[in-house]
Amino acid sequence: MSDQSYAAISSESPFIPKGGQQALAATENSPIEFRGVISTAEGLTFGIYEPATQKGSWVTEGEKTQAFVVRSYDASKAAVTVEYQGQVQTLVLKEAKFEGTVAPTSAPPPPVAGMAQTRPANSSIPQPSMNQADEAKRLETVAAEVRRRRAARQAANQSGAQPAPAQPAQPGR
Repeated sequence: MSDQSYAAISSESPFIPKGGQQALAATENSPIEFRGVISTAEGLTFGIYEPATQKGSWVTEGEKTQAFVVRSYDASKAAVTVEYQGQVQTLVLKEAKFEGTVAPTSAPPPPVAGMAQTRPANSSIPQPSMNQADEAKRLETVAAEVRRRRAARQAANQSGAQPAPAQPAQPGR
């Protein structure tokens, strides 16, 4: 290439913002946090949280709130550039930390009588099985209770009196 061809090449880096400022590093100890990003019909929406006030906002790029404006988003670094109280800050997506989670040490609570039981596919906990006769008996008990309550309500409506309080169904009858 000749010297004239080099003169036509821009001396500005596409990686440095206009005006000669260096790209911002992640801001340490910022009073706001970048908590999430979601894609909506309107575009990307960013979750910004203020721990001091315990308030968060979901905003789009360029949307001005009372406290801040999201200026840009770098998906490769999972970071947003935010103008907050007149200062430009770069916030990296905060990672969720799960402290104190301990595997359960006790057995799960016993199943409630009369309730259908479901078991996750990967569960190793044995579940009691209901046979069809038990299930049919349970459903008949529920249907009988529904009929009793409807009859009591209709009788109360016809006589103008208050209906008697419902009696809880007793499983196993």
